[in-house]
Amino acid sequence: MELKKVTELYFSPTGGTKRLAERLAAGLAADYESVDVTVRAVPARFGPEEAVILAVPVFSGRVPPVAA
Repeated sequence: MELKKVTELYFSPTGGTKRLAERLAAGLAADYESVDVTVRAVPARFGPEEAVILAVPVFSGRVPPVAA
């Protein structure tokens, strides 16, 4: 399967998770789409030849309820 598109969705109240997600996406493709879901959820559809990176912070082994 050929990877045609990379999309990163991230929940990052302090910016750390965003930086990590961007580095990972940039490692997979020079051109990628970035979607910030920190403030509100964004409906999206993904295709079979697309990689999706979903990044959320973890505090004390738990995802914040607002991110879940």
